[in-house]
Parts: sequence; structure tokens; C-alpha cells
Amino acid sequence: MNKKKKLIYVLGIISFLIGYVMILICPLNEKLDIPLTTTEKIILGMVGSIFVIVGITCLVKNYFKDNENSIIAAKDERNIMIRGKAAGISMLITIFVMLTVEFILICIGDSTAAFLVAIAMFLCGNIQLLLFCYYQKKY
Repeated sequence: MNKKKKLIYVLGIISFLIGYVMILICPLNEKLDIPLTTTEKIILGMVGSIFVIVGITCLVKNYFKDNENSIIAAKDERNIMIRGKAAGISMLITIFVMLTVEFILICIGDSTAAFLVAIAMFLCGNIQLLLFCYYQKKY
């Protein structure tokens, strides 16, 4: 492994750990005596999520970068079809989970959180539909 790959790998791990710690601070702020408002928790969670995504992306791209077999396998038609079916099913499961969470939040009486979950569910469904239409016209 050359120095550039090692650096990207280490930066990916550091980014992942920073994001994970930022996300963990949100629910544990009372136990750690860190006064955070709701807005600060949301911002901290979102920034932490971005760090985690960047870290995972660095690790995955660095791992699969030079492997010719993985490049050939990724472009194989069968694997493209399998990936598409898996993405469609995972989106349906995600929307079902969001619907269940929204129902639970409505039953508990937390209408603000239920409204936010409804917005997220609406956006996910519409983005999937728009991407489906776009790629159907493109290919």
C-alpha cells in the first residue's frame, strides 16, 4: 500500500470516528454535562452524519480503487440488475419503516417529529420516482 492510499485510509477512519463521536454526543449530552439546544443537536447530528458518510466513502473507494475484478464485476449486467432490485426493495423497506415510525409518533403525540418524518418520507419517495423517470429516459 503506497503512502497516498494509507493517508486516504487513515483520513477515512478519522473522519468516521469524528462523525460517530459527534452523533453520540447528541443523546448523551445530559450525562456528559454538555448543554445543547435542540437546534444544536440537529446541526451536530447532521454534521456528524456527513463526517461518517465521507469516512465510509473514503474507505470503500480506497478499497475498490485498483481491483480490476471488482471493476469488471461492477459493470456486469447481472450485477447491475441485482443492485437495482436491491435498491428498490431497500427503498420500500425504508418508506415502510418511516411510515411505522410516523404512526408511533402520532400515537405518542409528538406531532412535530411525525411531521418531519412525513416530509422525509415524501422526499424519499419523490426523489426515487424522479430518478427512476430520469434514468428510464436516459437509458
